[in-house]
Amino acid sequence: MKKLIIALACFSLLLGAAEFRTSDAVYTLNDKTGGIASVASLSGAQLVSSAENHYLLMTTAGDVTAYESGDTVIATSRDGDALLFTCSNPKLPNITVTKRYFPYNGGLRRTLTYRNDGQAIAFLLTFTELHFPEAFRQNLWHLGTGYIGPYKPFPQVEQPRPVNEYRQSSKGLVLVHPDGKIPNLCHYRVKINDTVVLPWFHSTIGHYREYADRLWYLPDGYRMGLGTLDLKPGEEISITDFLRPFPGDLYSFFEDVFAKDGELMAEINSIPKGPQWGHDIFMIGGYSVLDYIRWTSELIDEGIFFDLSAPFSVWGDYRVRNEKFLPMNQGGTITPDELREYYDLQRSMSPRALPSTYHIVIAATKGARVVQEHPEWF
Repeated sequence: MKKLIIALACFSLLLGAAEFRTSDAVYTLNDKTGGIASVASLSGAQLVSSAENHYLLMTTAGDVTAYESGDTVIATSRDGDALLFTCSNPKLPNITVTKRYFPYNGGLRRTLTYRNDGQAIAFLLTFTELHFPEAFRQNLWHLGTGYIGPYKPFPQVEQPRPVNEYRQSSKGLVLVHPDGKIPNLCHYRVKINDTVVLPWFHSTIGHYREYADRLWYLPDGYRMGLGTLDLKPGEEISITDFLRPFPGDLYSFFEDVFAKDGELMAEINSIPKGPQWGHDIFMIGGYSVLDYIRWTSELIDEGIFFDLSAPFSVWGDYRVRNEKFLPMNQGGTITPDELREYYDLQRSMSPRALPSTYHIVIAATKGARVVQEHPEWF
């Protein structure tokens, strides 16, 4: 048996498996498929009994679902402290899957890279299933089924069930044993194509969510979608996620795992600080703007309050100064001068009222000029 001491981890290359040790756990990798076979604590208690990726491949020729159990490792390599498996799958023709594992923040980072050597564009949705032994499922709570919460007991289901009760589905789960008798576990997405994406606090319209890309409860675990990416001919796409057992409780996750994830925190810390007056914001109100401003100014004696209006419907394309008119949210049009008069009227009702405009920075409506200029974006 050959042991490779690597940074904070240790690979033991065994017959039929690769063992990856960190300060908190032992990860067993299947060297036939390149997938995660199991996760155990250092004491030997099994935390993840099995894991498997699902690949939903969507093309003009039709959709097909492939499974990691059908992957075949065609090459294995090392890159510093990382172990790489290059795989093929008969249900994913012309697509190569590379799985890169490396130690990070006491746990295991995994990057799944897909290369399209075919002639047609494909869309690929990746899922990861984690299955737990019965002892791990006892008194298990979880966070991450909805936008971020709620924090509640992990459900016991007799057959796979999609989580339809929430309009938004996060890309991370935290599994906690409140009694502290068994180590906890977290699993969350970190990057898309080497760009950090936060597993929670994401912005989207829930009703526009893909039906397929959601969390599923399983009788012994869960299936989590990691997102759909477009895979162009001759190009690559990648998804990076993170898996780590940890001691303590839910607060321990946020303090000792999430807050010490250098890549995620660098992204969060890159957000510029808001203006000083932002500390004086008392509330943000609804759409009955003029009455709302009058009532609010009479009810509260201090603090800034926003109205939330939607006078025009181009959403993210706000080149107001360069437009002769803008489409109104409820029909008709408005000119930039009329818009200025509208905001001046709001300001005149109270010096503490700040007009604001509802918008979605990652979208636009049909009347927005950017849609005509770049229809391929939409």
